[in-house]
Parts: sequence; C-alpha cells; structure tokens
Amino acid sequence: MFNQHGSAGPLWDAAKAEVRAVLIDVARKKERISYSELAAKVKSMNFEPLDKRLVHLLGQIGRDEAKAGRGLLSAVVVDQPGDTRPGQGFVDLAKSLGRDTADEAGCWMKECDTVHAHWSKPGQTR
Repeated sequence: MFNQHGSAGPLWDAAKAEVRAVLIDVARKKERISYSELAAKVKSMNFEPLDKRLVHLLGQIGRDEAKAGRGLLSAVVVDQPGDTRPGQGFVDLAKSLGRDTADEAGCWMKECDTVHAHWSKPGQTR
C-alpha cells in the first residue's frame, strides 16, 4: 500500500520508526539536528535533506508525539547545522495543532524545552 508520497506502508513505517528513534536520541542529549544530518542517518529509506517525504514524515511524528502529550518531537530538527530558528515546516505544524505561533521562535523554544525535558528524564522510554 502506498501513501500520498509514493512510499510503501511497511517501508514508510520503518523509516518513521527510525527517524523517531534518531529524534529521541537528539532530544535526550538536549540537542538539535539539521535535515541533512537527519537524512544521512536514515537507512531504511533514501531521503534528500529537504525531501518533501521527510518533511511529511516529520509532520506525522510531530502530530503523534503531540497527541501523546510529549510535545512536538520534530522541533529538534532545524534547516541547517547550527541554526537557532525553526524551519517553516515546524511553524506550519504548530499552527495546525493550535499552538500559539505569534512568536514563532518562542513557540519553537517552548516545544524544544518540552521534548528535551521529557526525553532527558532518566529511564524515559515512552
């Protein structure tokens, strides 16, 4: 079965699990990762740094994590290494989930703080 991005279900699910694991590792370390760094770490699917499929996958992960009360895990992804601003994908996702994005940087920092705090707790597995 294919999704709207042309990816097979099991392959897509494997990539989603792999990306989520990378993002959790980044959040545990209270760090950020760029799209290019993330794309290079994914082995189950081949993504370009700003691949629309990767952006969509990050949106799915962000929604899933927000629904579970763990914040927008995709907030730890930035456009370029060393960036201190969110990408437009984060802002769009945050808006779609009803987050106050009047101060985009403030919203992003709050979400980063939320996921960093959650995942950096000793023994946190969910």
